[in-house]
This record gives sequence, structure tokens and C-alpha cells, in this order.
Amino acid sequence: MAELLPLVIPLPAPAVRATLPAFCSAALNMWAWCGEPKPWTQESSKHCLDSTMRSTFIQILIVDWDIHHGQGIQYVFEDDPSILYFSWHRYEHAQFWPHLRDSDADVVGQGQGRGFTVNLPWNQVGMGNADYVAAFLHVLLPLAFEFDPELVLISAGFDSAIRDPEGQMQATPECFAHLTRLLQVLAGGRVCAVLEGGYHLESLSQSVCMMVQALLGDPTPPLSGPMVPCQSALESIQSVRAAQAPYWKSLQLQGATPRLSSGTHSLEGRPSTLLPAGLELKTAAAHAVSALSSLLDQLCLHPRSAVHTAAALTPLDAALVLPPDILHLEGSTQETQAWTRPHESLTQDQALTPLGQVLYLLDKILDGQVGSGIAATPAPTLNATLDVVIRRSLSHGTQRLFCVTMGQLDRPPDLANDGRSLWLHIGGKEATALSMFQVSMPLHGTTGGFLNCVLSLVLPLAYGYQPDLTLVVLGRTHGLQGPQPALLTALLQGPAGGRILVLVEEESTPKFAGVLAQVLHGEAPPSLGPFSVPFPEDMQALMYLRQQLEPQWKMLQVTAPS
Repeated sequence: MAELLPLVIPLPAPAVRATLPAFCSAALNMWAWCGEPKPWTQESSKHCLDSTMRSTFIQILIVDWDIHHGQGIQYVFEDDPSILYFSWHRYEHAQFWPHLRDSDADVVGQGQGRGFTVNLPWNQVGMGNADYVAAFLHVLLPLAFEFDPELVLISAGFDSAIRDPEGQMQATPECFAHLTRLLQVLAGGRVCAVLEGGYHLESLSQSVCMMVQALLGDPTPPLSGPMVPCQSALESIQSVRAAQAPYWKSLQLQGATPRLSSGTHSLEGRPSTLLPAGLELKTAAAHAVSALSSLLDQLCLHPRSAVHTAAALTPLDAALVLPPDILHLEGSTQETQAWTRPHESLTQDQALTPLGQVLYLLDKILDGQVGSGIAATPAPTLNATLDVVIRRSLSHGTQRLFCVTMGQLDRPPDLANDGRSLWLHIGGKEATALSMFQVSMPLHGTTGGFLNCVLSLVLPLAYGYQPDLTLVVLGRTHGLQGPQPALLTALLQGPAGGRILVLVEEESTPKFAGVLAQVLHGEAPPSLGPFSVPFPEDMQALMYLRQQLEPQWKMLQVTAPS
């Protein structure tokens, strides 16, 4: 697990905003690291970064989730293609401070740095958890993976959290744990969060606590409120995707829809800055406030499983390297025989032992004694074992089971379509959506195709569904490269609150079990390497599924309804 380096730097008083344009940006924080105070200039801030980090890190991603635009850092690095700067900020068509045209979505950098300044302006207050997560999935992460940073810096201002009088947003503290977890899969887990403060002490303290817990590897609490991005958020997301599409293959391939800038040169006829009305938003806001009030005890006393990660791998390959504190489970449930019906393949003695170990590990996860686990299963019985695991999970009280399968695996024939399970098969022969809960996506293995599938389909479904338990299953001929299953597993830990069971067929155990166990235990997944273009047929299948599923799964949306 990556080491946590806490940095706490005081937020400058509002009175100095006019003279320090980087007051809510990472530029000011890096300027503060440089020793004795000196007048702020673009050159001094750039020199500070060069002298402190650039000798070690060539490409750096800066994520500014403070509610104000970090125009200082934008001006410092707007022509630098080695710095990818992402800022979301309260904008309201330039009616909110700093009232700059340069804060709008179509301002993308200068010269060689065009495309490396990413502005996502919020044109309404009241943005919530779904809006923030959607911005990460559909804007930031596609660019970040293509950019492939060596270090991630977070300008961690929490005036963008609920109840803050400056931001007037609705994102609850646990949302920042999820955002942090999504960033930890980048740059080998090298993430540095620089605290910038906020103006509501309870919301600030809880949000900081959630972010730190995520950095330490604690499970992410479930997100509160409906996971449905609002129309204004979708308009902003659509605008920034259109502005950035000329510079990023990942957005070009997703068909970013051209749209006029979300901002304006004139303020005439623009919406007011009041909180959007509507019964749905008011209900979500009330739910978020209630969640904030009850979260403090969970933050301080949030119970972790006695065992973070466990493995049921028999026989254990001598060459397999697992983290030293992963528990090796060798027990077996006494009810194994009863669960083998109607699968004849599981009645043989050689199949009963691994099935019993899988069910024993599953029970530990369901009971909260183990956070996550990985188990090996003989290939001939993997389909039957998966069916048993699903039935046992649902019978033990799991209300939302997300099952992601890859390779030669069949959907259980009697899998109910009642919403208690969501089945997503990656690598099928064709794109099908038998229902909103039974989906199949073909995939041919390129890095770009895999990333598009994960960011544009798998994670939006996962965050929309918010599962109690996630199953990740690697079957025969899944076609994925080593880092790909690890990245998928790491990203799915957030929506599942860390409750993940990975099933690997035994022939793949030597190649995948080690890295999957490390990811489950909190280590960052390996880099996917250079971005490669998806096959056209994969993109067509993805767009078809998104069109079919968007009416039911709103987190798939990247454009505002007309």
C-alpha cells in the first residue's frame, strides 16, 4: 500500500484574492513549499514545481476539486504539455468569482499545451454526488489514462462539499472518498493531497476524514442520494468533452458531441444562481443533509473487517507472490454438498474441496469478517461454482449483487431479473441487453477498447447500481492482459465498498492471482502502458449498449436531454 504523506497548508484569506490569483490552486501550495515568502509570479510558481518535483516526475496530473477556479495554476502551465490540469469550479456563466472568461470549458491551454488545461464549469449550484462522479468517469479519467501521469496532485478544497456557504453544493463527504479512490489507480498510486480548507467545519472535517481514510485503504462508504446527474451537470460535461475532443483520442472515439460553450461573453438572459427547484432535487438535498448529520460516528468508529483480504488458492503455487498479511483460508463450509444440486460436475470429490473453500471465503465476506477475497476454481466447474456463489449470496441477504464475468462463461439460466443481481459479461460474441440487469459486451483486447468499456459502461453501471457485493470472474480465453483485470478490480472496489470476491480459473492463477491479490489489498494496479485505439466494432457495440441502457441507467449519460 502506498505511503500516505499528509500535507496541510493554510488557505489564504479572501482578502488576498486580488493579489494572489492562485489562491485556490496547487500553484500557491507549491509556491508555499519553496521556503521564504516571495511575491507570486508565474515564473516563481513554475520554478517551484521544477525545483521540487520535475527532476523525479516528468508528467504530473493536477486535480483541483476546490469550488473556485484555479486560474493561477492554469496561467502557469497553460503552454506545458507535461502538466495536465483539471479544475471543476462554480462558474454560473462567469457570474461567480473570479468572473473570468478563462474559466470556461472552451479554454484549453496555449501552444503546445492545448488540451492540457481542462475546465469543467458548474453553471448551477446544488451539484451532488452523481454529478461529481460523472465528471470523473466521463471527463477526467479518460484523459488521465491517456495522459498516463507519474504523479497525481489534488488541490483538496472542501468548499465544494455540502453545506459550505461559499460553494452551495450538495456532494456529501463520502463522495470525496470515492473520488480519491478513483485517482489512486493512476500513477502507481502516487497521490499527494494538499488541503485547502472549506467554510463549514463539520462538512470540512468529515470530508477530509473520508479522503484520508481512502488514502489509507479503508473501504468507501456507500454514496447517498439518487445517482442521477442533473441536466446542468450533463450540459457542462458535454461542453468540456466537445472542447477537449480535438486533443484526445479517448474522447474522439467516444463520439464527443459538439456543443456551444457552456459559458458566455454576455450575461444577458442567463439563468439565476439560485439552487435549482424541483421536488427531486429538494428530496436529494434533504437526504444529503441527513446523511451528513449521521456520518460523524461512522467516520470515527467505522468498523473495518478483521481481515482486509483473504485467499483460497489450492494448491498454492510456490512462485506466487502475495502480500505477507493476506490470510490464506483453508477451511470449508459444512453445507457444500447441499449446494451442489443441480450441478453434476460439482458432486465429484475433486470439485467439492475447491467449492467448499470458495463458499467458506464467501461466507466470511458476507459476515463482515473479511473485506475481500480471491479464490481459484477448476475450469470445468467454474460455471457451476459461479451459479452456486450467486445463489448463496442472495440467500444470505445480499440485496444488490454485481457480477462481472470475462471469458467463456454462461449466464445462469435461472438468474432472476428482479434487480437483486446485475450481470455484465465482457467478451461476449455480440452486444446484447436482455434487460437492464443482464448485459453482454464484446471486447477484443486493446488498451483503448478496455478503458472505454470500463469507464463508459462498467463503472457507470456499478455506481448507478451501488452493489452490496461484487463478483469478478475470469474464465477461459478472457483475452485480457495482466494489468487489465487488476485495474478493473481496483476500480470496482469503490462502488462495492471494498466487498469483492474474485474467482479465477486455476490455469490463470499463476499469471493473475498475485497482482489481483495485491490490488484487493490496497496496492495500485500496474500501468496499462501506451494508449491504443479500440477496434471499430468494439466502439459500435459500446455505443449501442449505452443507447439501450441510458434510459434506465442515468450514470451512462454524457449529454443533456434535449
